[in-house]
Amino acid sequence: DLKQFCTNHNVPLEVHSFSDDYGKPLQEMVSHSTRIPCSICGVLRRNSLNKYGRNFDVIATGHNLDDEAQSIIMNQFRNNILASARLGPKTGVGGQKEFTQRIKPLYFCTEKEVATYAFLKGLISKFNECTYCEESYRFEIRDLLNEVEKKYPGTKHGIIKSFLEILPLMKEGYSKTKIKYCKKCKEPCSQPDLICQKC
Repeated sequence: DLKQFCTNHNVPLEVHSFSDDYGKPLQEMVSHSTRIPCSICGVLRRNSLNKYGRNFDVIATGHNLDDEAQSIIMNQFRNNILASARLGPKTGVGGQKEFTQRIKPLYFCTEKEVATYAFLKGLISKFNECTYCEESYRFEIRDLLNEVEKKYPGTKHGIIKSFLEILPLMKEGYSKTKIKYCKKCKEPCSQPDLICQKC
């Protein structure tokens, strides 16, 4: 368990919840909304990372090769090239003070490798999936990629390698993208009406 690990290794640990930050647990927000759970959870998690991350030089996330391959394919299917330009082992499109630099140390490790290591080291005792995974577009893409990977081994690595070849061009193309801000909370915002998804 994470708390025990941090205690054993003298690592400072802060825990923040949706209830503390937004006044309600995720389950309650989902039950009162017509939006899919991922759109609520993802928006609020990213907002919290931005908020608490400003105290640090860099944020390391646990994203792995499977996560990244899924994101690449989702962005392709949705024609969201700007979102893809922000991906990679070092995220963002360059030097934006509004965001703490994020890195993905497990970028080239598969989900299976990460889970196996965590089991062997006693960091987890079981693999939990999101309660709402059945309703998620990401999990449909995950299952699709797993099927293709089973039939054609190396597919996910191929997606990542080819993506990394074109990523510098994408980052360069979007490096001058001007950040806009939410009219209500003054946080970065990509919505046309300048009211961020959190607000």
